[in-house]
Parts: sequence; structure tokens; C-alpha cells
Amino acid sequence: MSSYFQELPQLSSSDVLVQVKSCKLLDICSETVKELFAKYRQIDIPGAVEVTGVITETGSQVTSLKHNDRVVVKLPDSIDYLLATSVLGDVLHAYTALQYMARLNIGDVVLILDGVASWARVTIQLALIWGAKVITVVSTMTEKSALEKLPLPPDVVIVNDSNTLVNDVMEETSGLGVDVVIDNGVCLFPHEDHPDTEMIKGQFPSKHDIISTLTVGGRWVTSCPHLQLDPPDCDQLLLRSATVSFLFSQTWLLCPSKHGKLQHILGDFAKKLSEKKLQIPQAQWISFTELLNSVESGVTIQPGTLIKL
Repeated sequence: MSSYFQELPQLSSSDVLVQVKSCKLLDICSETVKELFAKYRQIDIPGAVEVTGVITETGSQVTSLKHNDRVVVKLPDSIDYLLATSVLGDVLHAYTALQYMARLNIGDVVLILDGVASWARVTIQLALIWGAKVITVVSTMTEKSALEKLPLPPDVVIVNDSNTLVNDVMEETSGLGVDVVIDNGVCLFPHEDHPDTEMIKGQFPSKHDIISTLTVGGRWVTSCPHLQLDPPDCDQLLLRSATVSFLFSQTWLLCPSKHGKLQHILGDFAKKLSEKKLQIPQAQWISFTELLNSVESGVTIQPGTLIKL
């Protein structure tokens, strides 16, 4: 097991040494990141933000943190490490989508697809805290009941498949459409053109359906990395003066000049967490020993799994 560990580097005056208590496995395309930073080898790239632990040592110029502080966000004592780690990525996803991509305003109507996903639950709660009206889409009445039990339940929960999405949204908005759409995947081509039609039918809405739900000046925030818009789709966006933003929440880690915004996001999250304004979805976790055994035996571990150290 010693082969997995290296000697600790010498701390500079501005460094902080953290003993990791819990972390989360991320599914990030490392090859893309390496290619992106091939010309900037002198820049240190953080591996992840979904880590919590205790400060064991600080550099001489560090004044805002001290020995035994609970971080990566400065956690109150009432918050468990695993609990905080499980939601860090979801919070980063939600803040980036709502504040920096969608530019959410009070009174905006937000459509959040796949409302039972962990990131969606956090996004729903934050949007409501910031004064938006939230419409979300689920597949079953059981999922609807689960969302209605949140401390801040969405204003409207549509039990629906992609075939009726536009009609349902227009009915809920009196035909006006929504200001913001945040998706969890997009059908890139008509169902009938897909070789595995039955598998994807109803799973994701089409590009045309999403665009059709937008009002004038609407903002579509997508996590689909291979999104391609056809001329008719672009025409519809133009007529609405609508925009499309690509959401990759880990992008904050790739730009050192933006780390201040990242710290602001995590600080605001810690405050809302300590005030119990957010309900955190539970996540699966394994021990560090189980992780090492899985790696050595070639067993695949699901991205998003928490590691308890």
C-alpha cells in the first residue's frame, strides 16, 4: 500500500497542508485537461474541489486559516465531512448554472430537467432561495412525492415524458415560456433516426423541445458536451434572442485567476449549510481500503462515490 503514497512537499509561506477526511471520485476527461494545459506546465492544476479535511499545518503568511480548521470550505462543527463532500460538486454545478451561466434574476421562471438528480435538488433549492419560480420534470409520481417533501419544494412538478414537455411547460406558464432551462442531457437527433430507439425514447428532451420552452431572452444552460445546433434550431434561438451556455462546473479549477469566485461559492454554500437552508441528498461511500482493493483487482468504481479516509 505504501506505493500509493509520496513524501509531503515542503510548504511555502502561503501554503496550507490538509489531512483529507473525505473525497469524491470525479469523472473528468483528464486527457482534455492535459492537452489544454500542455503549454503551461509551470501552472499547478488542482485535482478536485470535492474534498474535506483538517488543516495540520499553515505557511507563515496564512492568516485566515489555522491548525485544526475544518476545510476545504471552512465547515461548522455541526456538519459531517461525508455530508459536506457529497454535495460540494452539486453545489458548484448549481451555483455555476444559476449565477454565472443563467444570470438568474428575482422572478425568473426556471425549468430544471431530471428533478430527482442530486444536483437538481440542490439547484431547485438555491433557485427558490434566490427568488425564482421553479418548474421541474420527473418520470413518476414517487419522484414527485420525494421532491414535494423538500424543505423548499419546487413550485410545479411535472410528471411527464419528452413527448409532452413543451405542452406541459406552456400550460404552466400561460403560453409565455421559461426564462431559464437547465438540462441533464439532450437527445441530439430524432428518436426514429437512432439505432437504439427504444433505449432513449423519453429519456432526454430534443433540442427543438428545449428551445420551444424558452421565452424571449431565454437562457439555455446545457451539460451536453457534443451539442450541435441545426439551422432551424439557430433560427428559433435568434427569434427569441435566446442564448446557449455550456456548463462544466470544474472549469473553475482550470483558471487560477477565477479561484476567488470559487472560494465565494464554497463560502456561501458553507453558510447556507450551517443555517440548514439546504437539504443534502445522501450519497454512496466506501472506505479507502475498499478503494485500493478495487483498484488492484481492476473493479470499476462509479464516479460520484465518496471515499471515507
